[in-house]
Amino acid sequence: MVKNPKIFRVFAWIILVQVCAVSLFFLFDGPDYFKANSFTPTEEVSSLMDKLELTDTGTRILKASAPKLEDNEEFNSHCTASDASAYVLGCYEPRSGSIHLYNITTTDLPGIVESTTAHELLHAIWTHLKFWEKNSITTELAEFYNKLPEDAQLRETMELYGSDEFYDELHSRLGTEIKDLPENLENHYAKYFKNQDHIVDLFNSYSDKYRGIEKRLKKLEEEINAKSEEVESETTFYHNWGEELNNKIIEFNTSVEEIDMATYIAKRNELQTEIDKFNEYYKNLSAKIDELNELINEYNEYAVKQKEISDHIDSTAVPEATNLKKGN
Repeated sequence: MVKNPKIFRVFAWIILVQVCAVSLFFLFDGPDYFKANSFTPTEEVSSLMDKLELTDTGTRILKASAPKLEDNEEFNSHCTASDASAYVLGCYEPRSGSIHLYNITTTDLPGIVESTTAHELLHAIWTHLKFWEKNSITTELAEFYNKLPEDAQLRETMELYGSDEFYDELHSRLGTEIKDLPENLENHYAKYFKNQDHIVDLFNSYSDKYRGIEKRLKKLEEEINAKSEEVESETTFYHNWGEELNNKIIEFNTSVEEIDMATYIAKRNELQTEIDKFNEYYKNLSAKIDELNELINEYNEYAVKQKEISDHIDSTAVPEATNLKKGN
């Protein structure tokens, strides 16, 4: 049988057109448009999206990631911490392409859920970048990071991440935590956020408060340690002085009958002067002890506040047991 070359060419063109159409569908994020149009956000998620002030592209990618606010058990089934000391507030699952957010309800950390949503959105965006875009952005990220001071807070945070996830995480960190980025990075984030400074403000609104508590606790600990050493040293001196003074008083009382009146009066006045100084020393020491106790009380108050906030953002925290009423 002789094949018709015209029919063969027609079929070849049809197949080529179909291949190109499928390629273009994926190249221009066709699946995202489908997922985004299929996603109906809850009222809470819709409110989060509004607060982020996203561009159309940012909105599409976030909706395509089907962000969901979850309570402890459901959230922990999706998100786990690679570092035991870190709190996991959200995560992006590349396989399912979904964003999971821990439903933090405390009012003590305003902006924390919104900032977390933006952070996870940037993880989703990272997976959507074409290889040439990712290579270019990685270069920009590396140049900015390498210019950071050695004691920068961000450097300490990024030390927790391995090479396979470093730039993915740095991409999310810079976009949500740092203002006044280089122009190329500013333009990159502007594709997704109408106002990247606003995103950073959301991060600062809760991190400044939480870090403020940490800084105050550290400062109080330093003051308590210094004041404790001072009080301990002065208390030892006070007790030693008290023993010496008491021996002087005993010695004076036993020698009363053996000394003349002029000597008696002189020694008594001398002792009284020392007793007055001793009492004044005790008064000052007592004031320092009160100051120390005030510092300790303040430290305890801040520690309790930190614990309360930490429990709110720690999805693995176990609620404290409450007293049960006896049955009738």
